[in-house]
Amino acid sequence: MWVCDKHMKDGLKVLELPHIRKAPTGVTCSFCNEAAAVRMYFAHKPAPRKKKSCGNCVKCTCLVAN
Repeated sequence: MWVCDKHMKDGLKVLELPHIRKAPTGVTCSFCNEAAAVRMYFAHKPAPRKKKSCGNCVKCTCLVAN
């Protein structure tokens, strides 16, 4: 989604977690077709990791991710 400065709040309402990165291109706003300052917004949810012992130690201090 591309948004201009006027529609930044409208664009943020659609997304959960904004992460901003600027990139210079000539795109237009998805709401009004004015020139948009390009900022990439995306939601990234890391995959959950479970930790377990390696099974090689009696008192394991190393944890292996599944």
